[in-house]
Amino acid sequence: MGICSTTNKEVKPKNIQNQPIKEKNQFLEKSNENENEIENPKFKDMPIWGNNKIKGFGIKQMPGYKCNLKIDELIKLREQFWSSKKTNKMQWKIIHQACVYDHIKGEEYLYKNNIKTVNGCINECIDSYGNIYKVPNFCINDPYFELELLPKDDSHNEIIEIKLFDIINQKNIQIKVSENEKGIDLIKKYASKYNIDLNEFVIRLLFGGGIIKENDTLYQHKVKNGFSIQICVAKKI
Repeated sequence: MGICSTTNKEVKPKNIQNQPIKEKNQFLEKSNENENEIENPKFKDMPIWGNNKIKGFGIKQMPGYKCNLKIDELIKLREQFWSSKKTNKMQWKIIHQACVYDHIKGEEYLYKNNIKTVNGCINECIDSYGNIYKVPNFCINDPYFELELLPKDDSHNEIIEIKLFDIINQKNIQIKVSENEKGIDLIKKYASKYNIDLNEFVIRLLFGGGIIKENDTLYQHKVKNGFSIQICVAKKI
């Protein structure tokens, strides 16, 4: 898609020219079936925002997309896409897991299993036999939500349940918070859960392609029930 830029370790496709005719035919049949699986119109990429609004990092970096579905409807659509794959199931399972991982671990996982990205982005992969696997944007990243903050409003005290996910250390917690909870409150809760010394480490909250600042509320960033906020923990310099 032109956005992703990452260094891919070369995986040399296996030569099928010397394989028995029966085996080569099976390979060709698989390739054709694999292409037909992605033609379902409901599995097409969701429309993108444009204007350089980007989501994700590394092999998961893509233009942010618009989504009018509720979070549970989006999760269901993702499940339908992955379960629709009837051929090359092992390869699809590997790509699925790589999409769940953060961009660093995901790229390592693909390489370990002889799958690489075509143009540096996980939305199009190729295995060692030359089979192409196309993944829609809604299965790779969460939607991009516009970052214009809503005005502060203390009347929004609805209790919501969200997930804080550490993209580096693969740790996460599910917590119930008020919509008016501030970024600093979430940082302190996560630090307390994993005994992180805030004098030595800095914690950033990533959501919707931007950063939730310490004094921003969840309501201002339009964080809703069931949403995930990515956590980035780094040692202070």
